[in-house]
Amino acid sequence: MEELGKDMVKRCAGLPLAIVVLGGILSTKCSLNEWQMVLENVKSYLNRGKGLRIEDVLALSYNDLTSYLRPCFIYLSHFSEDYEVQADRLVQLWVAEGIVSSKQGEDGWETMQDVAEGYLIELAERCMIQVRECVGMHDLMRDLCLSKTKQENFICIVDQSNACSLSAIQNVRRVSTHDSFQIQRINSLNLRSLLFFNEFHPNEVFGKYVPWTMLNYLENHFKLLRVLNCEEIINTGGGCKLPGDIGNLIHLKFLSLRGLVVLNSKLPSSLGNLRCLRTLDLRVVWLVQYRMLYRGWSN
Repeated sequence: MEELGKDMVKRCAGLPLAIVVLGGILSTKCSLNEWQMVLENVKSYLNRGKGLRIEDVLALSYNDLTSYLRPCFIYLSHFSEDYEVQADRLVQLWVAEGIVSSKQGEDGWETMQDVAEGYLIELAERCMIQVRECVGMHDLMRDLCLSKTKQENFICIVDQSNACSLSAIQNVRRVSTHDSFQIQRINSLNLRSLLFFNEFHPNEVFGKYVPWTMLNYLENHFKLLRVLNCEEIINTGGGCKLPGDIGNLIHLKFLSLRGLVVLNSKLPSSLGNLRCLRTLDLRVVWLVQYRMLYRGWSN
């Protein structure tokens, strides 16, 4: 194994990231035959006559992922490049999306959260992500993540490159918005996940692209929604009302309205209808009698 390892490192000369990622792949291999197979895969790229590129090693790392780790990895494309996603929040989203499930281990049944945390550790040990308080990845690894997401049609991402050109979004299950966006452009009755990661927008822009009535629109058009994340949406010129019928979204497993300016004096009683809910984050700003009050409720 030592000789095979030296051979592979030599073939990766000048590519430090490739060496790190290759080490992550080899860390999951326990036998000489498995190491030999990795070396053969490395040689196959060299035999193409272009030399070993960093993209080749990153692609090899993705292809080596188990079927349960691939969706966990490409799920990270939901988040914009500079967005700091907390590890525990990512685990909550994986669970809500149904990407992980409970399983039986040596010590009995593991909860979905335990399984998800294990997957996070596996991706970190493979050197595909870095996990501290927040989860991050190398720019080139992120490029791979976005490429695979596009190939798999896993998520429709709305950002500065396409926010103005998208006429309609159809037949998708997940939408992640990184820029101002007219929610009415989504025309998919099978939508399961909608995540907003908008930064501050002037009032006139915000009102035009993301109307405060969007929660009413959601409950009337996307009744199968499981994940709704409205963080980072800020409007200084008014606020929104939590609709009394928000409890009609009975399939919701994850709901975060953190940071929203809310006009209600109390929470809608229909929230009690959300029997499937696993994560609820209502750390909102309550606008009452022209005074700004902050009330936190996170579960």
